Amino acid sequence: MSTTKNERIEVRTDNLQGIAPLYRKSVSDCSPWRAYVELDCGAARIEADYYPRDNSTPGSVWHGLTRQYAIDPTIQRQSLIDLMKSDDLQSLAWRVLAGYSSEINDQSSLVGSLTDEAREASDELSDLVRDWATDQRCCRVEEAIEILHATPNPRRVETSTCRISYEHDLTRETSDAELREWAVSLEAECEAQDCIVDGDLYGELVEMRGELADDDADDDTTNIRETKVAIRTRDGGTVTAHLHRDGTVEISENGRAAGTGRWQTPGSTIRDCAARLGAGDGSETEALYQSLEEAIVDAIEE
Repeated sequence: MSTTKNERIEVRTDNLQGIAPLYRKSVSDCSPWRAYVELDCGAARIEADYYPRDNSTPGSVWHGLTRQYAIDPTIQRQSLIDLMKSDDLQSLAWRVLAGYSSEINDQSSLVGSLTDEAREASDELSDLVRDWATDQRCCRVEEAIEILHATPNPRRVETSTCRISYEHDLTRETSDAELREWAVSLEAECEAQDCIVDGDLYGELVEMRGELADDDADDDTTNIRETKVAIRTRDGGTVTAHLHRDGTVEISENGRAAGTGRWQTPGSTIRDCAARLGAGDGSETEALYQSLEEAIVDAIEE
């Protein structure tokens, strides 16, 4: 090996792109692909990469020509580069190379081997790489479906996990091009806070748009007319439901406002109202809602 102790071992970084260049995970995977820092003993070069999805180990590793050291795939790009260029890693890598040799084995394959001292240095290098990836040097990972979540206004998109408030008027008429633009902007906002988006933001936005279309269909108020009904509770109280033309249902109990919901035409039900009606233990609530719904249907059909 021509490398001397005063030389810096080559470090390759041109393949490291993005805030967490070693993080890869497909939609069907439960965990990210394995990542590593590699010492190519023959070329005297240090680089970092991730295993392909099938986790197949290269022949150069099996034959000891390169040494790989596992690292947390969420490590930030600059922290990873700092590691590979650090004096500690360079010194340990030099010790490995100093005790490395290669030869052709009985199967006509080129194989590498390490002296005891080099193997000890390799173990220390493995510990260094593993311990380098502290929380401060790694990115957080948030699932796209968690980043995009419903708020009191369902047409508002908010990324609370990254402390971002990013609003759009998301409707069923929002175009695919707009959704792609929003997804790119949201991902950039997340990356600015060292947060990796796990999943497909664009795909989630498309699904949210579809849900809005379904909700609009459910909220068809074409045949709704203003209606007011009243029923009795077990203890003689009065529960009133006031159905407005826009589908809003105002519910009151004994003259006091109890809650507001929506009238869903398919199914003839009151939804999105959390008011507890009747007995304080809630034992009457379900039956009272059902009675209100039946009374509204009867009133509409009269």
